[in-house]
Amino acid sequence: MAILADYLRDDNAALAHYQAFKEKVIAALPEQLEWTLSRIDIEHALTDIGVRGAE
Repeated sequence: MAILADYLRDDNAALAHYQAFKEKVIAALPEQLEWTLSRIDIEHALTDIGVRGAE
């Protein structure tokens, strides 16, 4: 949820969308390897889950 709150700059929007974001993005991240998420990665994920107003 913190990733979305930082990206969206809106705690309420992050709260509304974090479950879908977690299922689509966070659950797919490798458990034993380092990873990064760029702003573009987050934007694409939000678009895929139907969040309007993604930067």
